[in-house]
Amino acid sequence: MVHLHGRTRAVLALILTTVLTVAMLGSTPSATAADTASISGRVTVSGLGISDVSVTAYRDGGGGSFSWYNSASTDSAGNYSVGTLPAGTYRLHFDAGTPSLAPEYFDNAITLATATNITVAEGAAVVGRNATLEQAAHITGKITGGGTNLRSIEVVAYSDSDADGEWESVAYTQTEFDGTYDLGGLSGGVYRLRFVDYSDDFVDEWYDDAVDLASADGVTVAKSATVAGINAVLTPTSHITGVVTGPAGAPLADIAVNAYALVDASWQHVQSDYTDALGTYDVGGLTEGSHRVEFRDWGGQHTGEFYNDKPDLASSDPVAVGVSATTSGINATLAPAAHITGRLTNPSGGGLEYADVYVYRLQGGTFEDFEYAEADGAGFYDVNGLTAGTYRLEFYDWRTNVSEFWNDKPNLQMADSIVLSTSQTVGNINAVVGPSVRSSTLPTITGIAQVGQTLTSSPGTWNRAGVSVAYQWLSGGTVIPGAVAATYVPTTLDYAKNLQVRVTASYPGWFPGTATSPSTAKVAAADGTLPLKQIEMQGRPVIKGTLEVGEKVRVARGNWRPDKVSLDYQWYAGSKKIKKATKRTLVLTTKQVGKKLTVKVTASRAGYAPLTVRTKPSARVKP
Repeated sequence: MVHLHGRTRAVLALILTTVLTVAMLGSTPSATAADTASISGRVTVSGLGISDVSVTAYRDGGGGSFSWYNSASTDSAGNYSVGTLPAGTYRLHFDAGTPSLAPEYFDNAITLATATNITVAEGAAVVGRNATLEQAAHITGKITGGGTNLRSIEVVAYSDSDADGEWESVAYTQTEFDGTYDLGGLSGGVYRLRFVDYSDDFVDEWYDDAVDLASADGVTVAKSATVAGINAVLTPTSHITGVVTGPAGAPLADIAVNAYALVDASWQHVQSDYTDALGTYDVGGLTEGSHRVEFRDWGGQHTGEFYNDKPDLASSDPVAVGVSATTSGINATLAPAAHITGRLTNPSGGGLEYADVYVYRLQGGTFEDFEYAEADGAGFYDVNGLTAGTYRLEFYDWRTNVSEFWNDKPNLQMADSIVLSTSQTVGNINAVVGPSVRSSTLPTITGIAQVGQTLTSSPGTWNRAGVSVAYQWLSGGTVIPGAVAATYVPTTLDYAKNLQVRVTASYPGWFPGTATSPSTAKVAAADGTLPLKQIEMQGRPVIKGTLEVGEKVRVARGNWRPDKVSLDYQWYAGSKKIKKATKRTLVLTTKQVGKKLTVKVTASRAGYAPLTVRTKPSARVKP
């Protein structure tokens, strides 16, 4: 059974995303014979040409919706030419890529929405679209927290330059050792600022003391101006701490501790930490509120759990966290993990290198996606970190895009379950995974079905090119010993029988497939004589009448196939033939007294071999 799985879908999505990104960012739309127009000009600063300024042309796709179309860079004299343009309406953007100079739109505009249109006719060269870049605007300030100046806090500016309600990051910087920052490279406009501490010691916030972009205050900046005093005091984050140990109380290192918070009515992962050599951890970067905590051994040697000794996120105990507070003593003792182990091979017996093992766990009456493992270079796998429960496994060979479920089942619903107790290892959950060779068209037999004449088999076609085929001839549905070549010469043993050939197709790493040809006609004799058809008796003839001397008895004709046959009779008294008793009826005489009667009935018809049957013996004839 063929499936497309998560891994395959993820790879396809990545490829598509990459292709689209390259198409949008690194190439010009496909040019046509009419795409020969251009826009050119010069970019200067204080009257001098400036090199390496990025000049981007946005084209109106209809209804005033402008999107990127092509770009170019200025030369050493500040000259540029954006070419390969079809006729249309364009707007230009100039960006020197330096914090000291402000980007702008033609003609001296700060947003795409307010830029001046440039109309380009088919094949036209529009010249003189010049720009003078001005000194950039700046926003400055200082970031403190916990009574001290904060270093390496990232300051990010967001702008809605297109006035479409979509705020995008346009510039960023970091605070110095004294907490000050200078965010340059800005055009005039309105900005919203975010302050981010990647060390997670302080809570991120937006200016001015806002929790998100939507509620942030705008900072209005004039062209080439500096707006100072945009300061922020960050709140120290909250923490959850504890110790993780094993069954005997020994500390466990490198255990992942994940904190979840309620975001938009669902529990989402917010922060993490790993235990040290003493088993201690400190999950920082938290805000006030209720959290849930997960402990997971990514090495798979211990069973994961949620606080407080709960199997999943939904049932875990909440951990309350105050403002800039530490909630301690959130400890866990992890049990040794249960394991499922085995080996995956292809139909040729070779290990399935790096094949996928998907694990489903029975939860709430249904099997849910739970865990994943990958086979090693020889096909061996170990699904570890499991808790007690009921599981089902899927094995997937990404090379052939073929999967199956344990135990040789086609889907999850039909798969066999594996029941694990705490810390138990169930081994030898092995599987042979691979595609099957299947017949596309049946084998055929050519030649005359006659004793002594050569018959030739064609193997048919198969779903895999390059298969190896083997032949086996059949006579009357029975294997003919030694008849394993592509040709066969019928013998007298095959007379009056139908012949077939069974073809087995094989390919390395695939399950073999078989297909059987249609039957030939019945094999004729060497002289060409065709075998006669056979008459079938479907109801035996029966003697009827009174078995006494002087009485007339008769034979009921019985049933035959075909129905229209000629019948000949011969009566017997005991084992002796009764002379001249060859009709359907017989008048009994004293010679038959004390003897049982039988009748031999012969059915015949042109083109059919005659068939002779005998009635069951009658009772003894009475005087």
